[in-house]
Formats: sequence, structure tokens, C-alpha cells
Amino acid sequence: MLVSSSVINLSYDSVAENIITIFAWTKRWSFMVITNATVSVDSFFVLSGLLTCYLFLKELDKKHMGVVRFLTTVPIMWLHRYIR
Repeated sequence: MLVSSSVINLSYDSVAENIITIFAWTKRWSFMVITNATVSVDSFFVLSGLLTCYLFLKELDKKHMGVVRFLTTVPIMWLHRYIR
């Protein structure tokens, strides 16, 4: 009972205080790390995908692979990445 009353008290009484606190947090530099995290993660995935494609295409060009060899190499590469 004590826990539930504390939760209700926090959820209803401090809504205005939480909004003011959130607005105060947004003015701090350290809060930018949290708000820009999605951009950082998306940039990491784009760059890692581009690097993987570049290295794979470079390897294909070096070995002068045909279409059949290419189609067998891709599943092996996926299996290697899955195991790692």
C-alpha cells in the first residue's frame, strides 16, 4: 500500500515539476548526447554498411568472380558474420 501511494503521489503531484525539470535538462550540453543518440546510431549503421559493401566489392574485383561464384560467396559471408 505504501508503494502504490508513493507511485500515485509521484505521478500526479509532480507533473508540473517534471516538465520544468525536463525543460531545464534540454538546456544542458549533456542532454544533447541523449537526444542525438538516434542520429549517432543511424550514422554508425550507414557507415558500417558502406564499409562492408566496399570491402566486399573490392574482394570480388580482386578475385574476378563470376555470377555463380558470387552467389555462393554471399551466403558464406552471411554465415561468417552470423557466427562472429
